[in-house]
Amino acid sequence: KTVFGVSSSSNIAIPGDGADFLDEHRSYPREDGFALRRFEFRDIPSRVEWFNHPATLEYMTFGSAITEESTEKWLRQARKDPLRGDYVLCDESTDEPLAVVGYRFYDPEDLPAIYIAVSPHQHGKGHGSRASRLLLRHMKENLKLPGVYAELYRDNGASYKLWERLGMYEVEADLPDGRVRMEDKWTDSEGSL
Repeated sequence: KTVFGVSSSSNIAIPGDGADFLDEHRSYPREDGFALRRFEFRDIPSRVEWFNHPATLEYMTFGSAITEESTEKWLRQARKDPLRGDYVLCDESTDEPLAVVGYRFYDPEDLPAIYIAVSPHQHGKGHGSRASRLLLRHMKENLKLPGVYAELYRDNGASYKLWERLGMYEVEADLPDGRVRMEDKWTDSEGSL
């Protein structure tokens, strides 16, 4: 039952492309003028640029070329996958994307894997830490997930230190040489997000 004149479809914003900018951020964590929001089609050009940048390719591997077309196809598939979440850290005042972060369950019996890629033009400004912290907070508090893991190259010192600062620890895993697995089970360790 509805009350006449209280609301209409014209004043309801659904988060996502085309919705009111501020409404889009209300259900996601934010801090100090930065917020997580769902990765949208308008973010594709930034993701493609970042994922093809030499600084990103040094520590991330992709099965094929990253193009706007392949990323649009990826996003359409990702939106149908209930075992993943893909987000953008943005400046709340401009909606400028600064980093992409997300998680995916590769095995429903395991913890979800997390990833992060910061705009190469924004390295060294704390956006990786902020994006990761907000993602972990969202996963723990809003999604009620049991923990997370990340696989990374051992010589990726910045990522290793980041995950360590956020409460993750190295665990034994059957991985190729030079790679490590770090995880945090929130039932074991509440951490400090």
